[in-house]
Amino acid sequence: MRTVADWTESLPRLTGSRAEVQMVARLSQQVRPGSHIETLLGCSAVPTALRRAANGRVDLLHIATHARVDSQRPRLSALALTPERRADGTASAFGLLDILGLKLDSGLVVLSACETSRGRLLPGEGVLGPAQAFLQAGSSAVLASYWRVDDQETSQFMQVFYKYLLAERLPAATALRRAQLESYAATRSHNWAAFALYGWPDSSI
Repeated sequence: MRTVADWTESLPRLTGSRAEVQMVARLSQQVRPGSHIETLLGCSAVPTALRRAANGRVDLLHIATHARVDSQRPRLSALALTPERRADGTASAFGLLDILGLKLDSGLVVLSACETSRGRLLPGEGVLGPAQAFLQAGSSAVLASYWRVDDQETSQFMQVFYKYLLAERLPAATALRRAQLESYAATRSHNWAAFALYGWPDSSI
């Protein structure tokens, strides 16, 4: 039986994710010179570090990685991270229960990964998946994707989105709409339509 750890070991490298994260950090520093910005890349992007960074007051949490969403067994849904050795074994993913266990106080979580809007539809509860889990953990809003998205195209889209969110200081919903309209006019790809905002539409950074 394959486990979540088996899944993370076979994933291809996302060449655009590093540049994407660095872009967000650089633009955030330009817009808010005095703010604290923590960037977790490569060997630093382990589950323990994400948990530490996410707990507490965080204006923006941007996660660019692979995602695995299991619509039948939501607990097996996870975000891929760098493996780390712990007392209970080697952890290489941040699962749904890990997300629900966070104590977030965040204005916006951006899940720059495939299919993070998906999950299992529960009567009276909605869709249980990564996006809803971050909302339940305490984020005011979550930006997530409906389907599998191309790494490089997503990186380009995020650059446009953050131009409106950070540089022009628009609310998240307005920034997303502007980015989608601009991307629609500039490319034949439909990846701009993959992203949707959940939670409080007026969330701003």
